[in-house]
Amino acid sequence: MNNANNVTENFGTLYHPKSALVFYETAGTETDMYVEHFDMDSNGMPVNAHPLNVKEANVLAKALQTDEEKSKAFLKPKGILPTNILHINPSEKGTGAMVHQSTPTTTVLCK
Repeated sequence: MNNANNVTENFGTLYHPKSALVFYETAGTETDMYVEHFDMDSNGMPVNAHPLNVKEANVLAKALQTDEEKSKAFLKPKGILPTNILHINPSEKGTGAMVHQSTPTTTVLCK
């Protein structure tokens, strides 16, 4: 009885390894951690080892951000704020205040 069934269609989405992280830790009471990043070759083998850089760490942080964290990202700036922003409170029920350039009025922003 030599019946072979092709079950690959039942696997769903096939993911291919792109990179790997290896965490190293020193022994003892004063532990220190070092993270090394590996690219993967076409066979899925680790190559090109180098320290995890800031750009790679930011990509990793973005990939790990949950929907709950994204929904709480109200009023969290990603860069330098314009000069007309007076105040930002990026809490869950965040608020902010800004001055309109055309009129000297202040607007309070609430979630």
